[in-house]
Amino acid sequence: MIASLEGYRPRLPFVLYVVTQLPVHHLVMRIYLLRVRGRLPEPGMPAAPARRLTAGAIDVGLCAAIALVVGKRRRLATFAGIAAGYHVACWSISGRTLGGMITRQRVVSVDGSRVSVGQALIRLCALPLAALRMRAVHDEIAGTEVIADQP
Repeated sequence: MIASLEGYRPRLPFVLYVVTQLPVHHLVMRIYLLRVRGRLPEPGMPAAPARRLTAGAIDVGLCAAIALVVGKRRRLATFAGIAAGYHVACWSISGRTLGGMITRQRVVSVDGSRVSVGQALIRLCALPLAALRMRAVHDEIAGTEVIADQP
């Protein structure tokens, strides 16, 4: 299904609109359409929680090691920046981090397509909420799923 909107004129200058509001509009519409479409057919076999934790531990260890080498004084801020950039880039480019490659799993949208940068950012920001609730709330919010790669 394809939809378009004609005649819309943003109140902001066009260049500013394209940089600020348009990506947000695309992200909100993508997540809405993914929810409407649902998970049928399933994007793949969901990854086991133990494998997800293992992949997360590998990724945290990698980011911490890089932060120790690169960050001289502000190691926590360096770690946070490296971890955020690493995860958003890996999830949106290939769906896999190094931990995901080792444990043979990847992040996809609920329809099986590639994760957008906006979805990756939402997923990363909602990750602490998932840790508090002890379930994959961040995947529900971002419209993503972690699936196991087939051997």
